[in-house]
Amino acid sequence: MDETFSELAMAVANGDDYDYIKLMDKHNAEVKSKAEEIANNLAEELFDSRKEQYKLDVIKQMHEEEINKKGLELTSSSPLISDTYTVDGVELQACDYIPDTVATAPLYEETFLNKNEYSLEYQEINRNTGKRKFVWKNTTTLVLIANPTAVGKCEDIVVYLKDNKKPLIFHNGEITEESFRRHTTFARKGRNVSVRKQYEGFLLDLRECPNKKFLTIPKHTGGITLPTGVVTYISSASVIPGLEEVFPEEVREHKMIAHNLPLMDTAAIYRKALTNCMEATLTTVIRDESILLPWFAAEGLHPDRGFAISYSNEAERETVITLTKRKNYSSTIVQALTDRIPKVRKELGAANDVTVLFIYSGIFEDGKSLDNALKEISWDITGANGDEDNTRKIILILTDIPERIPDDYPVYYINCGEDIISKNAPVQQRLCGMFDYSFKEYAYTSTTKDTIKKTLEEFLKS
Repeated sequence: MDETFSELAMAVANGDDYDYIKLMDKHNAEVKSKAEEIANNLAEELFDSRKEQYKLDVIKQMHEEEINKKGLELTSSSPLISDTYTVDGVELQACDYIPDTVATAPLYEETFLNKNEYSLEYQEINRNTGKRKFVWKNTTTLVLIANPTAVGKCEDIVVYLKDNKKPLIFHNGEITEESFRRHTTFARKGRNVSVRKQYEGFLLDLRECPNKKFLTIPKHTGGITLPTGVVTYISSASVIPGLEEVFPEEVREHKMIAHNLPLMDTAAIYRKALTNCMEATLTTVIRDESILLPWFAAEGLHPDRGFAISYSNEAERETVITLTKRKNYSSTIVQALTDRIPKVRKELGAANDVTVLFIYSGIFEDGKSLDNALKEISWDITGANGDEDNTRKIILILTDIPERIPDDYPVYYINCGEDIISKNAPVQQRLCGMFDYSFKEYAYTSTTKDTIKKTLEEFLKS
Protein backbone atom coordinates (compact mmCIF):
# COMPACT_ATOMS: atom_id res chain seq x y z
CA MET A 1 0.00 0.00 0.00
CA ASP A 2 1.44 3.39 -1.07
CA GLU A 3 1.87 5.97 1.69
CA THR A 4 0.92 9.57 1.23
CA PHE A 5 3.49 12.33 1.31
CA SER A 6 2.24 13.42 4.81
CA GLU A 7 2.59 9.89 6.23
CA LEU A 8 6.14 9.63 4.90
CA ALA A 9 6.99 13.04 6.34
CA MET A 10 5.77 11.94 9.79
CA ALA A 11 7.89 8.77 9.58
CA VAL A 12 10.97 10.83 8.73
CA ALA A 13 10.27 13.10 11.73
CA ASN A 14 10.39 9.98 13.92
CA GLY A 15 13.90 9.15 12.63
CA ASP A 16 13.13 6.42 10.07
CA ASP A 17 15.98 6.64 7.44
CA TYR A 18 14.30 4.25 5.01
CA ASP A 19 11.15 6.35 5.00
CA TYR A 20 13.32 9.42 4.30
CA ILE A 21 14.48 7.88 1.03
CA LYS A 22 10.92 7.04 0.10
CA LEU A 23 9.91 10.60 0.98
CA MET A 24 12.49 12.07 -1.45
CA ASP A 25 11.42 9.71 -4.25
CA LYS A 26 7.81 10.64 -3.65
CA HIS A 27 8.67 14.31 -3.63
CA ASN A 28 10.61 14.07 -6.93
CA ALA A 29 7.77 12.16 -8.57
CA GLU A 30 5.22 14.78 -7.49
CA VAL A 31 7.47 17.62 -8.73
CA LYS A 32 7.91 15.87 -12.06
CA SER A 33 4.18 15.25 -12.37
CA LYS A 34 3.42 18.89 -11.59
CA ALA A 35 6.02 20.09 -14.07
CA GLU A 36 4.53 17.90 -16.81
CA GLU A 37 1.06 19.19 -15.93
CA ILE A 38 2.21 22.80 -16.19
CA ALA A 39 4.08 22.11 -19.46
CA ASN A 40 1.04 20.40 -20.98
CA ASN A 41 -1.18 23.30 -19.93
CA LEU A 42 1.23 25.80 -21.46
CA ALA A 43 1.46 23.75 -24.70
CA GLU A 44 -2.31 23.54 -24.87
CA GLU A 45 -2.65 27.29 -24.31
CA LEU A 46 -0.02 27.94 -27.00
CA PHE A 47 -1.75 25.59 -29.43
CA ASP A 48 -5.12 27.22 -28.74
CA SER A 49 -3.63 30.64 -29.41
CA ARG A 50 -2.23 29.47 -32.77
CA LYS A 51 -4.86 26.90 -33.70
CA GLU A 52 -6.38 29.07 -36.41
CA GLN A 53 -2.99 29.77 -37.95
CA TYR A 54 -2.13 26.06 -37.94
CA LYS A 55 -5.44 25.37 -39.66
CA LEU A 56 -4.72 27.98 -42.33
CA ASP A 57 -1.19 26.63 -42.84
CA VAL A 58 -2.53 23.09 -43.36
CA ILE A 59 -5.18 24.29 -45.82
CA LYS A 60 -2.59 26.32 -47.73
CA GLN A 61 -0.12 23.42 -47.83
CA MET A 62 -2.75 20.96 -49.06
CA HIS A 63 -3.88 23.47 -51.70
CA GLU A 64 -0.32 24.04 -52.94
CA GLU A 65 0.44 20.31 -53.03
CA GLU A 66 -2.70 19.64 -55.07
CA ILE A 67 -1.85 22.39 -57.58
CA ASN A 68 1.75 21.19 -57.90
CA LYS A 69 0.58 17.62 -58.43
CA LYS A 70 -1.86 18.65 -61.17
CA GLY A 71 0.76 20.83 -62.82
CA LEU A 72 3.36 18.06 -62.72
CA GLU A 73 0.95 15.58 -64.31
CA LEU A 74 0.42 17.96 -67.22
CA THR A 75 4.01 19.12 -67.74
CA SER A 76 5.59 15.67 -67.51
CA SER A 77 3.40 14.40 -70.35
CA SER A 78 5.17 16.39 -73.10
CA PRO A 79 8.79 17.30 -73.95
CA LEU A 80 7.41 20.45 -75.60
CA ILE A 81 6.85 21.99 -72.13
CA SER A 82 9.91 23.55 -70.48
CA ASP A 83 10.81 25.65 -67.43
CA THR A 84 12.98 28.07 -69.39
CA TYR A 85 12.98 29.71 -72.81
CA THR A 86 15.65 31.86 -74.43
CA VAL A 87 15.14 34.32 -77.31
CA ASP A 88 18.09 36.19 -78.81
CA GLY A 89 20.21 35.33 -75.78
CA VAL A 90 17.63 36.61 -73.29
CA GLU A 91 16.19 34.12 -70.81
CA LEU A 92 12.49 34.91 -70.55
CA GLN A 93 10.42 34.90 -67.37
CA ALA A 94 6.93 33.39 -67.51
CA CYS A 95 5.51 35.94 -65.07
CA ASP A 96 6.20 38.72 -67.60
CA TYR A 97 3.29 37.47 -69.72
CA ILE A 98 0.62 37.78 -67.03
CA PRO A 99 -1.08 41.21 -66.89
CA ASP A 100 -0.48 42.95 -63.57
CA THR A 101 -2.46 46.12 -64.21
CA VAL A 102 -5.47 45.06 -62.19
CA ALA A 103 -7.23 48.19 -60.98
CA THR A 104 -7.53 47.70 -57.24
CA ALA A 105 -10.61 49.19 -55.60
CA PRO A 106 -9.84 52.61 -54.07
CA LEU A 107 -10.90 53.31 -50.50
CA TYR A 108 -13.92 55.34 -51.55
CA GLU A 109 -15.47 52.40 -53.44
CA GLU A 110 -18.16 50.49 -51.61
CA THR A 111 -16.69 47.03 -52.31
CA PHE A 112 -13.25 45.48 -52.60
CA LEU A 113 -11.80 42.09 -53.65
CA ASN A 114 -10.32 39.72 -51.08
CA LYS A 115 -9.16 36.08 -50.98
CA ASN A 116 -10.81 34.00 -48.26
CA GLU A 117 -8.07 32.20 -46.33
CA TYR A 118 -10.25 29.19 -45.55
CA SER A 119 -12.14 28.55 -48.79
CA LEU A 120 -9.32 30.03 -50.96
CA GLU A 121 -11.95 31.73 -53.10
CA TYR A 122 -11.99 35.36 -54.16
CA GLN A 123 -14.84 37.35 -52.63
CA GLU A 124 -16.27 40.80 -53.12
CA ILE A 125 -16.68 42.41 -49.67
CA ASN A 126 -18.88 45.38 -48.86
CA ARG A 127 -16.91 47.87 -46.76
CA ASN A 128 -19.99 49.10 -44.91
CA THR A 129 -21.91 45.89 -44.20
CA GLY A 130 -19.12 43.30 -44.40
CA LYS A 131 -21.36 41.22 -46.68
CA ARG A 132 -19.41 38.82 -48.87
CA LYS A 133 -20.18 37.79 -52.46
CA PHE A 134 -18.49 34.86 -54.22
CA VAL A 135 -16.39 35.94 -57.23
CA TRP A 136 -13.87 33.29 -58.37
CA LYS A 137 -12.53 29.91 -57.30
CA ASN A 138 -11.53 28.11 -60.53
CA THR A 139 -7.97 27.64 -59.29
CA THR A 140 -5.25 27.79 -61.94
CA THR A 141 -3.10 24.65 -61.98
CA LEU A 142 -0.84 25.43 -64.95
CA VAL A 143 -0.03 28.38 -67.23
CA LEU A 144 1.74 27.75 -70.55
CA ILE A 145 3.40 30.53 -72.55
CA ALA A 146 3.34 29.26 -76.14
CA ASN A 147 6.09 30.22 -78.60
CA PRO A 148 7.30 33.44 -76.95
CA THR A 149 8.96 35.86 -79.35
CA ALA A 150 10.08 38.56 -76.91
CA VAL A 151 9.48 39.74 -73.35
CA GLY A 152 5.70 39.88 -72.89
CA LYS A 153 4.97 38.72 -76.45
CA CYS A 154 3.92 35.21 -77.47
CA GLU A 155 1.57 33.35 -79.80
CA ASP A 156 -0.78 31.94 -77.16
CA ILE A 157 -1.25 31.68 -73.42
CA VAL A 158 -2.85 28.45 -72.20
CA VAL A 159 -4.48 28.31 -68.76
CA TYR A 160 -5.50 25.06 -67.09
CA LEU A 161 -8.14 25.36 -64.37
CA LYS A 162 -8.63 22.82 -61.61
CA ASP A 163 -12.31 22.12 -62.30
CA ASN A 164 -12.22 22.43 -66.12
CA LYS A 165 -11.26 19.65 -68.50
CA LYS A 166 -10.61 22.01 -71.42
CA PRO A 167 -7.97 24.71 -70.95
CA LEU A 168 -8.53 28.38 -71.76
CA ILE A 169 -6.54 29.56 -74.80
CA PHE A 170 -5.76 33.26 -75.17
CA HIS A 171 -4.52 33.90 -78.70
CA ASN A 172 -1.71 36.36 -79.35
CA GLY A 173 -0.96 36.17 -75.63
CA GLU A 174 -3.64 38.76 -74.85
CA ILE A 175 -5.48 38.09 -71.59
CA THR A 176 -7.92 40.97 -71.89
CA GLU A 177 -11.18 41.42 -70.04
CA GLU A 178 -13.07 40.85 -73.29
CA SER A 179 -11.26 37.59 -74.11
CA PHE A 180 -11.77 36.47 -70.51
CA ARG A 181 -15.50 37.17 -70.79
CA ARG A 182 -15.79 35.02 -73.94
CA HIS A 183 -13.88 32.11 -72.40
CA THR A 184 -15.57 31.94 -69.00
CA THR A 185 -19.33 32.00 -69.48
CA PHE A 186 -19.37 28.78 -67.42
CA ALA A 187 -18.13 30.70 -64.38
CA ARG A 188 -21.05 33.15 -64.32
CA LYS A 189 -23.98 30.75 -64.40
CA GLY A 190 -26.21 31.49 -61.44
CA ARG A 191 -23.82 34.08 -59.99
CA ASN A 192 -24.63 37.74 -59.50
CA VAL A 193 -21.17 39.20 -59.97
CA SER A 194 -19.62 41.54 -62.54
CA VAL A 195 -17.23 40.28 -65.23
CA ARG A 196 -14.77 42.93 -64.10
CA LYS A 197 -14.54 41.50 -60.59
CA GLN A 198 -14.16 37.96 -61.91
CA TYR A 199 -11.43 39.16 -64.27
CA GLU A 200 -9.56 40.75 -61.37
CA GLY A 201 -9.84 37.55 -59.34
CA PHE A 202 -8.67 35.49 -62.32
CA LEU A 203 -5.55 37.63 -62.84
CA LEU A 204 -4.68 37.50 -59.16
CA ASP A 205 -5.02 33.72 -59.27
CA LEU A 206 -2.79 33.52 -62.38
CA ARG A 207 -0.05 35.45 -60.65
CA GLU A 208 -0.23 33.18 -57.61
CA CYS A 209 -0.03 29.97 -59.69
CA PRO A 210 3.35 28.30 -59.02
CA ASN A 211 3.30 26.36 -62.29
CA LYS A 212 4.15 28.77 -65.10
CA LYS A 213 5.95 27.09 -67.99
CA PHE A 214 6.81 27.58 -71.64
CA LEU A 215 5.34 25.59 -74.53
CA THR A 216 6.96 25.06 -77.93
CA ILE A 217 4.34 24.57 -80.64
CA PRO A 218 6.14 23.13 -83.70
CA LYS A 219 5.36 24.59 -87.10
CA HIS A 220 5.95 21.34 -88.97
CA THR A 221 6.31 17.60 -88.58
CA GLY A 222 9.66 15.85 -88.32
CA GLY A 223 12.85 16.51 -86.41
CA ILE A 224 13.10 19.55 -84.16
CA THR A 225 15.57 20.82 -81.57
CA LEU A 226 13.69 22.22 -78.59
CA PRO A 227 14.87 25.27 -76.59
CA THR A 228 16.05 22.82 -73.93
CA GLY A 229 18.41 21.24 -76.47
CA VAL A 230 16.35 18.05 -76.69
CA VAL A 231 15.98 16.66 -80.22
CA THR A 232 12.62 15.00 -80.86
CA TYR A 233 10.35 13.93 -83.70
CA ILE A 234 7.04 15.73 -84.19
CA SER A 235 3.91 13.83 -85.24
CA SER A 236 0.27 13.65 -84.16
CA ALA A 237 1.50 11.95 -80.98
CA SER A 238 3.10 15.29 -80.03
CA VAL A 239 -0.27 17.05 -79.90
CA ILE A 240 -1.25 17.79 -76.30
CA PRO A 241 -4.88 16.76 -75.59
CA GLY A 242 -7.10 19.81 -75.37
CA LEU A 243 -4.70 21.95 -77.42
CA GLU A 244 -5.43 20.50 -80.85
CA GLU A 245 -6.45 23.88 -82.27
CA VAL A 246 -3.04 25.47 -81.70
CA PHE A 247 -1.11 22.69 -83.48
CA PRO A 248 -0.76 22.87 -87.30
CA GLU A 249 -2.97 20.64 -89.42
CA GLU A 250 0.00 18.78 -90.90
CA VAL A 251 1.16 17.83 -87.39
CA ARG A 252 -2.31 16.60 -86.39
CA GLU A 253 -2.58 14.53 -89.58
CA HIS A 254 0.88 12.95 -89.45
CA LYS A 255 -0.24 9.81 -87.66
CA MET A 256 2.38 7.12 -87.24
CA ILE A 257 1.65 3.54 -86.19
CA ALA A 258 3.15 3.16 -82.72
CA HIS A 259 4.13 -0.27 -81.37
CA ASN A 260 6.72 -1.89 -79.10
CA LEU A 261 8.54 -4.21 -81.51
CA PRO A 262 12.27 -3.53 -82.01
CA LEU A 263 13.54 -2.45 -85.42
CA MET A 264 15.05 -5.80 -86.41
CA ASP A 265 11.81 -7.69 -85.71
CA THR A 266 9.74 -5.12 -87.60
CA ALA A 267 12.20 -5.21 -90.51
CA ALA A 268 11.89 -9.01 -90.73
CA ILE A 269 8.09 -8.79 -90.86
CA TYR A 270 8.22 -5.98 -93.42
CA ARG A 271 10.71 -7.83 -95.63
CA LYS A 272 8.48 -10.90 -95.85
CA ALA A 273 5.50 -8.82 -97.01
CA LEU A 274 7.50 -6.76 -99.53
CA THR A 275 7.39 -7.93 -103.14
CA ASN A 276 10.70 -9.20 -104.47
CA CYS A 277 11.62 -6.48 -106.96
CA MET A 278 14.11 -3.62 -107.09
CA GLU A 279 11.41 -0.94 -107.40
CA ALA A 280 9.77 -2.02 -104.11
CA THR A 281 13.12 -1.86 -102.32
CA LEU A 282 14.00 1.47 -103.91
CA THR A 283 10.70 3.12 -102.94
CA THR A 284 11.20 1.88 -99.37
CA VAL A 285 14.65 3.49 -99.26
CA ILE A 286 13.24 6.77 -100.62
CA ARG A 287 10.41 6.76 -98.08
CA ASP A 288 12.66 6.22 -95.09
CA GLU A 289 15.36 8.54 -96.37
CA SER A 290 12.93 11.34 -95.48
CA ILE A 291 13.31 10.42 -91.79
CA LEU A 292 17.06 11.10 -92.06
CA LEU A 293 16.71 14.53 -93.72
CA PRO A 294 17.58 16.45 -90.50
CA TRP A 295 21.00 14.77 -90.41
CA PHE A 296 21.61 15.55 -94.10
CA ALA A 297 20.57 19.18 -93.55
CA ALA A 298 22.98 19.48 -90.61
CA GLU A 299 25.79 18.64 -93.04
CA GLY A 300 24.53 21.09 -95.66
CA LEU A 301 22.96 18.40 -97.86
CA HIS A 302 19.54 18.93 -99.43
CA PRO A 303 17.67 16.90 -102.08
CA ASP A 304 18.41 18.54 -105.43
CA ARG A 305 16.13 16.19 -107.33
CA GLY A 306 12.79 14.53 -106.85
CA PHE A 307 11.50 11.25 -108.27
CA ALA A 308 9.09 10.57 -111.12
CA ILE A 309 7.52 7.14 -110.70
CA SER A 310 5.52 5.75 -113.59
CA TYR A 311 2.74 3.14 -113.41
CA SER A 312 0.51 1.51 -116.01
CA ASN A 313 -2.57 0.41 -114.02
CA GLU A 314 -4.51 1.10 -110.84
CA ALA A 315 -2.98 -1.78 -108.87
CA GLU A 316 0.54 -0.48 -109.56
CA ARG A 317 -0.51 3.07 -108.67
CA GLU A 318 -2.04 1.98 -105.35
CA THR A 319 1.01 -0.09 -104.40
CA VAL A 320 3.40 2.73 -105.24
CA ILE A 321 1.40 5.08 -103.00
CA THR A 322 1.42 2.65 -100.08
CA LEU A 323 5.19 2.23 -100.44
CA THR A 324 6.03 5.93 -100.63
CA LYS A 325 3.45 7.92 -98.62
CA ARG A 326 4.46 9.09 -95.13
CA LYS A 327 1.91 11.83 -94.45
CA ASN A 328 -0.25 9.10 -92.93
CA TYR A 329 -0.69 5.36 -93.31
CA SER A 330 -4.45 5.17 -93.53
CA SER A 331 -5.34 6.35 -97.04
CA THR A 332 -4.05 6.42 -100.60
CA ILE A 333 -5.35 9.92 -101.33
CA VAL A 334 -2.71 12.01 -103.09
CA GLN A 335 -2.67 15.67 -104.14
CA ALA A 336 -3.52 16.09 -107.83
CA LEU A 337 -0.78 17.93 -109.69
CA THR A 338 -3.31 19.63 -111.98
CA ASP A 339 -5.21 21.13 -109.04
CA ARG A 340 -5.15 24.85 -108.28
CA ILE A 341 -1.66 26.24 -107.65
CA PRO A 342 -2.46 27.41 -104.08
CA LYS A 343 -3.21 23.77 -103.15
CA VAL A 344 0.06 22.62 -104.70
CA ARG A 345 1.96 25.32 -102.81
CA LYS A 346 0.21 24.42 -99.55
CA GLU A 347 1.18 20.76 -99.96
CA LEU A 348 4.80 21.74 -100.58
CA GLY A 349 4.95 24.23 -97.72
CA ALA A 350 3.28 22.01 -95.13
CA ALA A 351 5.49 18.94 -95.59
CA ASN A 352 8.64 18.48 -93.55
CA ASP A 353 10.81 15.37 -93.14
CA VAL A 354 8.28 13.35 -95.13
CA THR A 355 7.68 12.39 -98.73
CA VAL A 356 5.39 14.67 -100.74
CA LEU A 357 3.32 12.89 -103.36
CA PHE A 358 1.71 14.45 -106.44
CA ILE A 359 -0.14 12.59 -109.14
CA TYR A 360 -1.38 13.29 -112.66
CA SER A 361 -2.84 11.09 -115.35
CA GLY A 362 -3.11 11.38 -119.11
CA ILE A 363 -6.84 10.76 -118.79
CA PHE A 364 -7.45 13.98 -116.86
CA GLU A 365 -4.52 16.04 -118.09
CA ASP A 366 -4.88 19.80 -118.06
CA GLY A 367 -1.89 21.08 -120.02
CA LYS A 368 -1.60 24.60 -118.61
CA SER A 369 -2.29 23.59 -114.98
CA LEU A 370 0.22 20.77 -115.27
CA ASP A 371 2.95 23.04 -116.65
CA ASN A 372 2.37 25.59 -113.86
CA ALA A 373 2.48 22.90 -111.17
CA LEU A 374 5.67 21.38 -112.59
CA LYS A 375 7.27 24.82 -112.43
CA GLU A 376 6.28 25.22 -108.77
CA ILE A 377 7.78 21.85 -107.90
CA SER A 378 10.95 22.55 -109.84
CA TRP A 379 11.38 25.89 -108.07
CA ASP A 380 10.88 24.21 -104.69
CA ILE A 381 13.46 21.52 -105.44
CA THR A 382 16.09 23.92 -106.75
CA GLY A 383 15.36 26.69 -104.23
CA ALA A 384 14.34 29.10 -106.99
CA ASN A 385 11.05 29.88 -105.22
CA GLY A 386 12.80 32.39 -102.96
CA ASP A 387 11.55 30.71 -99.78
CA GLU A 388 14.32 31.00 -97.19
CA ASP A 389 12.39 28.71 -94.82
CA ASN A 390 11.98 25.93 -97.36
CA THR A 391 10.99 22.72 -95.60
CA ARG A 392 12.91 19.44 -95.83
CA LYS A 393 11.16 16.89 -98.04
CA ILE A 394 11.47 14.37 -100.84
CA ILE A 395 9.11 15.07 -103.76
CA LEU A 396 7.60 12.25 -105.81
CA ILE A 397 5.52 12.65 -108.96
CA LEU A 398 3.34 9.63 -109.81
CA THR A 399 2.13 9.43 -113.41
CA ASP A 400 1.10 7.11 -116.22
CA ILE A 401 2.62 9.48 -118.83
CA PRO A 402 6.18 10.26 -117.68
CA GLU A 403 7.02 11.58 -121.15
CA ARG A 404 4.95 14.65 -120.28
CA ILE A 405 7.71 15.75 -117.91
CA PRO A 406 10.35 18.02 -119.55
CA ASP A 407 13.67 16.38 -120.39
CA ASP A 408 15.72 18.66 -118.16
CA TYR A 409 13.40 18.35 -115.18
CA PRO A 410 15.18 17.74 -111.81
CA VAL A 411 13.91 14.20 -111.12
CA TYR A 412 15.13 10.62 -111.20
CA TYR A 413 12.86 8.21 -113.08
CA ILE A 414 11.58 4.90 -111.75
CA ASN A 415 9.48 2.69 -114.01
CA CYS A 416 7.27 0.22 -112.16
CA GLY A 417 5.84 -3.01 -113.51
CA GLU A 418 3.34 -5.56 -112.30
CA ASP A 419 5.93 -7.32 -110.13
CA ILE A 420 5.65 -4.44 -107.60
CA ILE A 421 1.93 -5.05 -106.99
CA SER A 422 1.13 -5.91 -103.39
CA LYS A 423 -1.24 -8.77 -102.60
CA ASN A 424 -2.93 -6.67 -99.93
CA ALA A 425 -2.28 -2.92 -100.22
CA PRO A 426 -3.93 -1.86 -96.91
CA VAL A 427 -1.87 -4.43 -94.98
CA GLN A 428 1.26 -3.37 -96.86
CA GLN A 429 0.62 0.27 -95.98
CA ARG A 430 0.18 -0.56 -92.30
CA LEU A 431 3.43 -2.53 -92.30
CA CYS A 432 5.13 0.50 -93.88
CA GLY A 433 3.85 2.57 -90.99
CA MET A 434 5.11 0.08 -88.43
CA PHE A 435 8.54 -0.11 -90.05
CA ASP A 436 8.82 3.68 -90.31
CA TYR A 437 7.89 4.06 -86.64
CA SER A 438 10.56 1.55 -85.59
CA PHE A 439 13.14 3.23 -87.82
CA LYS A 440 12.23 6.67 -86.45
CA GLU A 441 12.45 5.44 -82.84
CA TYR A 442 15.82 3.84 -83.58
CA ALA A 443 17.20 6.92 -85.36
CA TYR A 444 16.14 9.32 -82.61
CA THR A 445 17.75 7.46 -79.71
CA SER A 446 20.73 9.37 -78.30
CA THR A 447 23.40 6.87 -79.32
CA THR A 448 22.03 6.32 -82.82
CA LYS A 449 21.73 10.07 -83.49
CA ASP A 450 25.45 10.47 -82.85
CA THR A 451 26.28 7.42 -84.94
CA ILE A 452 24.32 8.72 -87.94
CA LYS A 453 26.01 12.11 -87.64
CA LYS A 454 29.47 10.55 -87.43
CA THR A 455 28.81 8.23 -90.38
CA LEU A 456 27.71 11.16 -92.57
CA GLU A 457 30.74 13.21 -91.57
CA GLU A 458 33.13 10.36 -92.43
CA PHE A 459 31.34 9.77 -95.73
CA LEU A 460 31.69 13.42 -96.73
CA LYS A 461 35.41 13.40 -95.87
CA SER A 462 36.12 10.31 -97.96
